[in-house]
Amino acid sequence: MRPLIPLAALTLAACATTGAPPTERETSERSWSAEEARTIVERDVRTVLGPAALEEARRASASVLVRRGISLPRMIQQPNGSWEPEPPQVAAAVRTPQGWVGWNAGVRFGFDQAASRELDRLLASRELWSEPELAESGCTDPAGATSVLRFQGRIRVTAQPCGASGLSGQLAAIVLAGRVVDWSGVPPSERPGGLELRRFHPQTEQYFQFAGGLHEPLNLVVRDAATWQAMWRRITANHGEPPPPPEVPFEREMVLVAAMGTQPSGGYRIRIERVLDQGASLEAHVLRTSPGPRCGAIAAITHPVDVVRVAASDKPVRWLVRDEVSDCP
Repeated sequence: MRPLIPLAALTLAACATTGAPPTERETSERSWSAEEARTIVERDVRTVLGPAALEEARRASASVLVRRGISLPRMIQQPNGSWEPEPPQVAAAVRTPQGWVGWNAGVRFGFDQAASRELDRLLASRELWSEPELAESGCTDPAGATSVLRFQGRIRVTAQPCGASGLSGQLAAIVLAGRVVDWSGVPPSERPGGLELRRFHPQTEQYFQFAGGLHEPLNLVVRDAATWQAMWRRITANHGEPPPPPEVPFEREMVLVAAMGTQPSGGYRIRIERVLDQGASLEAHVLRTSPGPRCGAIAAITHPVDVVRVAASDKPVRWLVRDEVSDCP
């Protein structure tokens, strides 16, 4: 017997069809089987991406369909005057003879080599197919992801009620983003190096790593000395007599600043992990780490900041930020 998937996300999915939200009792009592979850995912793929996307995924030897609901969906007025919840985010990845292609927002595109390798690696791994269909959950977040996996004749439905987790979550994240966004699970030999990250001396970094003066989350590119001086004053505002800003040769370099904002204790960290050149733009990958329940953290307000220098470029920078919780074993 296939396990039941009790997901508020899928219960709310029914609202898009019926137009009436479920009662609290219906939400708590109703359970969905994997087959019913698959029906809902494929229904939304057909509606959002179109029949061609669904048929291509069904015919392929390998494909991934992902549905992620909206936590607090807006109500959108329809042409006939009725109101319906904002549709979920839906995406598909399909293995074709020419390689992996994706469907997102009704557009068909090709995955890059790194994402294609990851899709192949994850779908072929035994660990993926041995994961529980329903990830352990302590919540019923409607934004949880549900996926339908096809690989060499096998079909499987997986659900992550509280966000992406495990290999199934890694797979869903790639399909939804259209690229690899979390490189931590990628074998080191297959990770792109990206641009060289030049960091400041540790004695300089102590002025901003944990006690920076940026009280709001921020991702910023600094390309000139005047902006750098102003930013340095903000970064070091919590220090009585900070040193002058480190010299940066802006004719050759630029500065990337990532701030986590005000945090209630120690144990919070932010790190610019890599910067990739994607051709028309740069892609900065940022990891924000929060302390888990087993972590011993100092009882002090902190404002974590990370600053790196990279080769100067006039390309726009796209920031990809992911969050993780440290177990502190």
